[in-house]
Amino acid sequence: MDKTENETIRTELETESISEHIEMKQLRWWGQHIVETSLGE
Repeated sequence: MDKTENETIRTELETESISEHIEMKQLRWWGQHIVETSLGE
């Protein structure tokens, strides 16, 4: 495996983990939002 292949794989992994991290933040935000909304009613 040459260097560029290694870098491509690393970049893909980083992009994947970043998008997973963003999804987790969105899920957590939605969870809080839903709880606050149902408590407010």
